[in-house]
Amino acid sequence: MGKNEIIKKVVDTVKDSAIFLLVFIGINILLSSILFLCHISISYINILLSTLLTVLFVLFFYKNKSKKQIVIASVIAIGIFITSIYICSHTYDTTWDGNTYHKLAIGMMKDGWNPVYQTAESFIKDDVTQLGIMDDSRNSIWIEHYPKASWIFSANVYSVTNDIEAAKIINVLIMYIAFGLIMNYLYKKTNIIFAFLISFLTCVNPISIVQAFSYYIDGLMGLCIYIIIYALVALSDKKIKNEQDSEWFEKQNWLVLAITLIICINLKFTGLAYAAIFCIMFFGFWVFRAYKAGVLKERLIKYISYYVVVVLVAICVVGFSSYIKNILNKGNPLYPLMGKDKIDIMTYNEPKSFIQRGAVDKFFTSLFGVSENVKSNETDKDPTLKIPFVIKEGEIEEYYRPDLRISGFGVWFSGIFIISLCGIIYFLYKFYKAKEYEKFSFVLVFLLISSILVVFVDGSWWARYVPYIYLFPILASFLFAEQDKKRYKIVATVICLLLIVNVGMITYTSLKDTLDNYVSIEREINNIKKINRENGKVEVGLRTDGFPSLLYNLRDKHITVVLKDREDLDSPRYVNHFFYENI
Repeated sequence: MGKNEIIKKVVDTVKDSAIFLLVFIGINILLSSILFLCHISISYINILLSTLLTVLFVLFFYKNKSKKQIVIASVIAIGIFITSIYICSHTYDTTWDGNTYHKLAIGMMKDGWNPVYQTAESFIKDDVTQLGIMDDSRNSIWIEHYPKASWIFSANVYSVTNDIEAAKIINVLIMYIAFGLIMNYLYKKTNIIFAFLISFLTCVNPISIVQAFSYYIDGLMGLCIYIIIYALVALSDKKIKNEQDSEWFEKQNWLVLAITLIICINLKFTGLAYAAIFCIMFFGFWVFRAYKAGVLKERLIKYISYYVVVVLVAICVVGFSSYIKNILNKGNPLYPLMGKDKIDIMTYNEPKSFIQRGAVDKFFTSLFGVSENVKSNETDKDPTLKIPFVIKEGEIEEYYRPDLRISGFGVWFSGIFIISLCGIIYFLYKFYKAKEYEKFSFVLVFLLISSILVVFVDGSWWARYVPYIYLFPILASFLFAEQDKKRYKIVATVICLLLIVNVGMITYTSLKDTLDNYVSIEREINNIKKINRENGKVEVGLRTDGFPSLLYNLRDKHITVVLKDREDLDSPRYVNHFFYENI
């Protein structure tokens, strides 16, 4: 077996392991959603059934493939899953959103909450006897109405591990899944070095890496969008359709697209919008191609049937507890972020000067600004502009935040963006001149969609909400790497190196903060354990009333908690959303 054949087999096996993990996640979320509809709450049985169904599905779907490769891919998938649990169990989510409503929703589902038939607020009140959580209506509105796919999967993992921190593995798993899928496709277009680099940089990006060990889902949704775009592009690629194993490759990608769409639509409301926009774009392209080939009717039936089934499963089964219940109770599937009685979550989160500024102005101010967390409910300060590739004092230290407001894609990203945009425009001209109209159309439509989204999507200045913007340097590096001439590959290398340095600075800051927090929190929890052993219980008060989910962390450590008002405590034992204090 030659070197290229070995590399291809390795790349194919990594892709298969990624698909196995994606199938497991998809089956688990779908099965749990069906059981919710049947009045059955989450338990460890869900994980066992999901594992069994995944094995059966893989054996059927891969029935004509090498059994040895299936076994190796399965071992890799299991290894990634177990390793992710181990790593996540040795980190703490110290984020605001993670410790307000994300953990609370996951803990509630693990404790028996059925979001189809019971409101979040009523379960919180009933749960007082189980955990001591006070009435928490400020968080229940988000838990009740938001899409719940990530919570469902995490609650299932929590039901097996009994460790709410170990349950946050979905971010890490989807990073690996996206990497395996994208690398496999890029290896068909360029060499293994660029395939590895570009796919790695796509997945380990400035948003996904700072949110990897938290319950934030912006990076997760961004990765799902990348997987969707990958599947759509791969299904549209004529060159791959002419290859020997193209039918199998297409079959895999229809599966990947369906599962990822169901997950993405049920992560955030914007997931529905982004997925729809990119799918509609490619649907139009496929219909036009079918019309030219004289097979419009049969292809139209195929495409429409596929999307109807996927959307029905996504909205009416997995999304029943959010989209359908919102329609039934509020007359609006996107409540509380749109429509009548909507809640404004953006104004106090953006810089004060942004309130009166246009979307494009805010986007470029954030893109070319100094990295800082400027928001109107904390400061009147305006974002400060800087020259691309200049690093101001204190900028890098800001990237411990999972939701940095200004320059969230990194201190060098503005400069990388300019280089990438110039490269993309150059290839637009090159494709048009060479009459490669399909490539020209793909690139042009991507630019147009990105521009439209920047103008019309609220919050497009905030990096965590615009994952498609990070695709500019990814697309540029791929376009250069795909060419045969050495000078193009040099440009691709330069863009990749710039991205590596940019995300490297962010990764260092984020991981250092994660490790420092782990050491600090473990020390405090050990102090709490000591008090618990001596007294049989620990009386604590919440420093901030909106963070009751921290009590799950204490329960997971087998600490008996008695929740009291801070004013009633004999000594200052309390917890906040960052760590446990003064025990």
